[in-house]
Amino acid sequence: PTKKPEKPSVDGSQLGNFQTAEEYQEQLNALLESPKFKVEDLRKFNNPGAVPLFRADGITTDGSGKGWENYKPFIMTIPTTNYVDYLNVGSDINGEIKTAFDDENLYVHAVINDDIFCPKIGDDNYWSGDGVQMTFSQNDVFGKEIGVAWNDEIGKASVYSVYLNKDQIADIGAKIVVGEGQQVYDIVLPWNLLYDGGKPERFQFNMCFNDCDDGQNRHDCMEIAPGILR
Repeated sequence: PTKKPEKPSVDGSQLGNFQTAEEYQEQLNALLESPKFKVEDLRKFNNPGAVPLFRADGITTDGSGKGWENYKPFIMTIPTTNYVDYLNVGSDINGEIKTAFDDENLYVHAVINDDIFCPKIGDDNYWSGDGVQMTFSQNDVFGKEIGVAWNDEIGKASVYSVYLNKDQIADIGAKIVVGEGQQVYDIVLPWNLLYDGGKPERFQFNMCFNDCDDGQNRHDCMEIAPGILR
């Protein structure tokens, strides 16, 4: 594992080498508290304009995280996302997204650190509770939106989308594993449901983490880039 710097350097050259949201936050806090802090050092914490996408090799989709260890994550936390605080309560979530693909599917592995897991009660407005939303677009045209959230009625994850019929939704694999202060989402998305003609050469992807602590209202949320939150 990479050794994290004990103190930020003057030019920030030791910063930005992180693999988890916790390491990200530790380095960011150390930088902001350092008397050597410089605004340009914050660039070390900006994610690139693309989520790392790798060909699938030995990954699992059961929420265990096995096989995903060496896949580079996109860190989801306030400084690197489009963040909205609806109730002015502040954020208590962060996390990471990893993606992989083969000729048939896109695989999304998301880890969310959240002290209170509270999905929406009932199917209406699932995004009001804890869960994720994803969009798949091309050429800057908003495409299909797909959500995944825990469904208490069936005791497992459910997939939601007004862009797909019931049979198509049933073809999407979704697994949520709820742990102490952390939730893991594994989602398997067939290319032919996302884009006409199957796997495209290029596409646009966005993902949103929704946070709720009372089962009724979305308190805050963060997305990779503006587009889902409206």
